[in-house]
Amino acid sequence: MQTENLEPIFEIFPWNSNFIVGVAFIDEQHQKLVELLNKVIAQFITSNDQTANEAVLQELIDYAHYHFDEEEKLWHQYFNGTALLQDHAKTHDAFFTKIESILESDDKHISIAERLIEYLTNWLAVHILHNDRRMAAMVIEIDANGTSIPDAERLAKAQIDKMPILQASIVELYKKLSKSASQLIREKNARLRAENQLQNILKEKAEQALEVQAKEYQDYLEFLAYHDPLTGLLNGNGLLRALRKMMVEANNDNGSIAIIAINLDYFGQIGSQLGSDGTNRLLGTLAKRWQDALMPNGALAHLGSDDFIVVLNNSTLVEQQISALRLAGGQPFFIDEWRNSVAFTAGYSIYPPNFVDIDLDAEKLQRQAEHALFQAKHEARGSVREFDFEAERNVRIKNQEILRIRQGFDNNEFKLFYQPKTNMRTGEVIGAEALIRWEHPELGLLSPVAFLPVLDNHPFIVNLGEWVIDQAIQHSLLWEQQGLELKISVNVDALQVQDPNFPAKLGEIFNRYPSFNPKRLELEILETVAINDIDVAVNNIHKCREYGVCFSLDDFGKGYCSLSYLKQLPVDTLKIDQTFVRDMLEDASNISILEGILDIAKTFNLNVIAEGVESVLHGEFLIQIGCEFGQGYAIARPMEQSLFAGWISQWKTYQQWRASNALRRDDIDALTGLAELNKWLRQFESEGTGLPSFHSKSLERWMRSSLEHRPSTNVQTVQKIEANYNHVLALAQKVTADRGTGVLKPKVKDLDALNNALKVLTEQIRFGLQECLQQRSQRQTRQ
Repeated sequence: MQTENLEPIFEIFPWNSNFIVGVAFIDEQHQKLVELLNKVIAQFITSNDQTANEAVLQELIDYAHYHFDEEEKLWHQYFNGTALLQDHAKTHDAFFTKIESILESDDKHISIAERLIEYLTNWLAVHILHNDRRMAAMVIEIDANGTSIPDAERLAKAQIDKMPILQASIVELYKKLSKSASQLIREKNARLRAENQLQNILKEKAEQALEVQAKEYQDYLEFLAYHDPLTGLLNGNGLLRALRKMMVEANNDNGSIAIIAINLDYFGQIGSQLGSDGTNRLLGTLAKRWQDALMPNGALAHLGSDDFIVVLNNSTLVEQQISALRLAGGQPFFIDEWRNSVAFTAGYSIYPPNFVDIDLDAEKLQRQAEHALFQAKHEARGSVREFDFEAERNVRIKNQEILRIRQGFDNNEFKLFYQPKTNMRTGEVIGAEALIRWEHPELGLLSPVAFLPVLDNHPFIVNLGEWVIDQAIQHSLLWEQQGLELKISVNVDALQVQDPNFPAKLGEIFNRYPSFNPKRLELEILETVAINDIDVAVNNIHKCREYGVCFSLDDFGKGYCSLSYLKQLPVDTLKIDQTFVRDMLEDASNISILEGILDIAKTFNLNVIAEGVESVLHGEFLIQIGCEFGQGYAIARPMEQSLFAGWISQWKTYQQWRASNALRRDDIDALTGLAELNKWLRQFESEGTGLPSFHSKSLERWMRSSLEHRPSTNVQTVQKIEANYNHVLALAQKVTADRGTGVLKPKVKDLDALNNALKVLTEQIRFGLQECLQQRSQRQTRQ
């Protein structure tokens, strides 16, 4: 039955943006349900016609049937067969069951109307704010990112859990509103009974009284909709209404406003001391003080518990306003025997921001202030923090980059390259490291440094890491078909190593490739990545080693590793960071560091491999200080999987590497000396005057020791080295003198002569060291 259009004297259930779930047709239907609910309440309040009341209620019930059917069609598309969908459908059935039970109750007049209003208002608030908001959030997440149902449910729950105070406040508010409406119904029926008893004698006066009373309740309900009943300040709805108004005024007047989020310090302790009643009295008194301290044309809101918001129509008054509030709260409060003051922490945001590319509404501006408050609380109680728009923009840009990476992953734009690892002296290829590349459709082939840092501490790095392991195993099996059985190295992120499910996930990958031998997989942990939960990481590594997998510590010497840390990690190999290798030819301290790393590896019985072998001389130096295993451009650049077998077939190690061997400790002084001389020359070319004199204590010590303790067959070589060393010193003294006398740039021929002399000296020392190795080998052979 259709009923006449009723204009309610007030809205018991005001519609606002907090009820928007994000699915257009559901939001439209929710708004229609709200309109019908207000229509039902208005009918029950203004009429005693049972037939008309039932017709309006039936209209609401019929539309609820329609809404539930349309809603469940959508849910079935995403959650068919799940317990989630079944539970949601049960809530719909429970709605009609509850309505029927109320209508069948004994009291056919007042209690039915009151119970209906109480149930309908509470049901509709919970239905929108919790049930449908959760389902809609899951649908939106699945559509946007292809997320699984469990993950979407977890993310939706996290999103809803962020707003517990808002949801509880709205539900509590409508409980109060429904009670007020019930009060109106009771008073309306009392008036009707009085009219019947007096036979309409007081009809006109009673109607006038009802109108006045209805107006009073309308005013009261409107007050509750926008104000906090405890303090009389604005509530969340009132805050947003005032904030929107100020934002419009700021836009029209080219002004600037500020919103300050405030949280009282030690409020939990205060509450336990005062109890509920005392705490409420304290909040009421504080609200009055802060209202008096409010800047002209400002707004003050209490969002519940210990949370307050201040809005200023002039952003330059933020510091002055905060000082005024501190002063007001710092005066003693007297609550029974309790005497104390109140302090707070604050965060604020400015509108409009300096960044024109940031679009803000009132809700987002409020969240920004609350985010600044959150950061201030993490810094220190009592501090004040301004919202950092630039940081937010950077986060937004980072999220966009992560989204683009995920899209690239979904579009199969990533691929693996491989760089061989060899025994430099023998030429044996001992393995290959898998290196991810992004074949970007616009930017071309990108190395990991262009995109992996964006994924730092992001869960997607785990997905990407699992994909790399899977791909590397597939490629290893292809090589095996070509007769190559190589150990494949894959970098794993700290998030993977700390994931309790990592060993199980690795086992699932192995199950997909039963012909692959896990002993051929090496997982490299970046030492530059701090592992927060070392116990979980160690436990996971041990479980992975049970499959046969081995581990190495990558970039060793550059990161966070201590000896105790190294002792805990059950790794097999140390990979020396390439910065120490690359600079060893011109930085003597790097040679000492490399020796130290080799000593550490020997102490812990670990293998060692050097990264960054960029030249023949790098490899020769490494072999001579005791590191035979290397990886770098001097061996091969990273290559695609399809090219690897061909490279191996033609690879031969360098003659200089094959002829090299580990030196004695005192012979390493010669290598250190060369690095000292090269470093001096590079510094001189770039910096000029003010450098120490050109000489090498390490090289001089080696020559002196060689002349005194070496066999006579080596003396002539050392003497030649000494003569050329003195020649280098003379040339260095000449260019230094030129610079010291004010000549801005020494003659090019003098610098060229110094460089050439240094190259000759380098070759002589290399020859001398080879002689030492040969003599030692001959002596061992004779023995």
